[in-house]
Amino acid sequence: GSGITKGWAYGHISFPVSKNPLSALSGRVKVEDVAVMTKPFFLERLAGECEMEGKVINLKIYSEFLPEIYLEGKYSIEDGNFSGYLKASGVMVRYEGATAELNASLRGIVGRRSASISGEVDMRRVFLPFDPSFIRKFSSSNKMEGFDLLIDQLKIKLSDVRIKGGGNELRGEGELVISGFQELSASGRISLSGRILYFGKEFEITKGEILWE
Repeated sequence: GSGITKGWAYGHISFPVSKNPLSALSGRVKVEDVAVMTKPFFLERLAGECEMEGKVINLKIYSEFLPEIYLEGKYSIEDGNFSGYLKASGVMVRYEGATAELNASLRGIVGRRSASISGEVDMRRVFLPFDPSFIRKFSSSNKMEGFDLLIDQLKIKLSDVRIKGGGNELRGEGELVISGFQELSASGRISLSGRILYFGKEFEITKGEILWE
């Protein structure tokens, strides 16, 4: 699952009792030692504060220790949209046998049924299993039913990529650009070198490429 697994909060909140309490919130709340589980991430030792002004909550969330996380933005109680900026450094990602160290700078708007995201992601020390089905997941367009997603030129840089499994071992680097509305597509390439097994024979690859078009 996902959500906040622990944390402390303190502050003050005021609201009218004669009408909808969420229509005119006022106050300030601080949080400390917060841990958040949201696959494929687990973040802990987060702190921050939020200031409530009517139907808008202004918030800042940051990490007290590594990895570095800084999130700043506004949440609208009326329409459920969050608009803001995220900067992250040294976040470890683990997903279906793949691992990477993630550094990111992202801007966007996220709502209940839609999101618009742009920015740059630098993924270092990337490990991928040698599995063609894993590659196909990023090679085809994917439509998210019931959710409108707009990605505007999300640039992904891949450094020190290792692909290993079944006696195959490749290393490389590359760049991808993901964009689209609802149906996402990727373009770019990864340059590779190493060795692979094919019908029981080992082949040395001095230069190769995986292309997304």
